[in-house]
Amino acid sequence: MKKYIRITAAALALMLAVSGCGDNKSNNEEKEPAVQEDSRQDMLADRLDELGADITSLKQRAEECYDKGLIDEDKYNEIMQLDDMLADIGSDGTDENILKYNQLKNLIDELKYDLSAAEDPHKTDEDTALTSLMECIEQSEESIVGAHDRGVLPDDRYELFNQYKAEVKGYIDGTAERGDALLDRLAEIRSDITTMASQSEADNETIDKLLEEPVTVEDNTEMEELVSNYLELQSEVQDKVDGGELPEDKLVELLNIGIDVVKVKEALQTGDITDETRQTMRDSSAKLKTYAEGIGSDKAQYFE
Repeated sequence: MKKYIRITAAALALMLAVSGCGDNKSNNEEKEPAVQEDSRQDMLADRLDELGADITSLKQRAEECYDKGLIDEDKYNEIMQLDDMLADIGSDGTDENILKYNQLKNLIDELKYDLSAAEDPHKTDEDTALTSLMECIEQSEESIVGAHDRGVLPDDRYELFNQYKAEVKGYIDGTAERGDALLDRLAEIRSDITTMASQSEADNETIDKLLEEPVTVEDNTEMEELVSNYLELQSEVQDKVDGGELPEDKLVELLNIGIDVVKVKEALQTGDITDETRQTMRDSSAKLKTYAEGIGSDKAQYFE
C-alpha cells in the first residue's frame, strides 16, 4: 500500500511539474505526424534548431528582466538551464527523443508567457484575450454563415459579425489602435458574438468556449504559486509519513486535493477556463490551508 501511495504521489508531482499543451497560452498541442524514421530524424533536427534559437532569445530577455527585478532568481535559473535540457535530447528520431522535445517545447512556451507577463502584464492579458476571441470567431463562423444563408441571421447582423472579425484581426496584426479600454471592448464583442452563435444554433462546444473567460496573468501567477506551495507541502507530508509522524491516509487525503490542482492547472494551460475553474482554484487553496493547519504545518500561511 505504501509503495502504491508513493508512486501515486510521484505521478501527481510529475503531472503538476510538466503538464501542459504548449503555448498558453495559444494552447495547441504538438502532434507528431506518422513519418519514416529518417524523416522523423530530419524533422526533429529542424525543431531542435528552432528550440535553440528560442532559448537564446529567452535567455537574453531573462537577463534584462532579472536585471530590472521583474523575475526572481528561481525563474532566471530555470531559463538559464534550458540549454542543458536541449543538449539532453538525442538527434535520433525516436519516440523518447520526440517526447523530450515536446516536454521542452511546452516548458519553453510557458516561460515565454511568463517573461511576457513580467515585461508587460496588461499587454499579455490583451494578447491572450485577442487570441481566445479570434479562435471563437473562427469556430463560430461556419454556423453564422449558414444561418445567414438560411435567412435566420439578418444582413445587418451578419455584416456586424464580419466587422467584429476585421476589428479583432486589426488589433492582432497591429493595424488597429488598441486603446486603454481594449479588454472592455473585447468583452462586448465576445458577448454579442455569443448571441449570434446561439441564434445560429452553433454547437455546445462553440457556445461554451465563447462563455469562457480568457486566462489572465493573475490567473497564471496564482496557479504557479498554488502548485509550488502544494508540491512543497506534499514533500513535507511524504517525509512525515515515511518517518511515522503521520498515517498514510493523511497523504491520500492530500493527493485527493492535488487532483483538483492538476485539473485547474491543465485548464489554465489550455485556456479552457471558466468561473467554475477559478472557484475550484480558490476552493483547493482553502482546503490546503485547512489541511496544513490540521497537521501543524507552517506552510498553511501560503494558502488562502
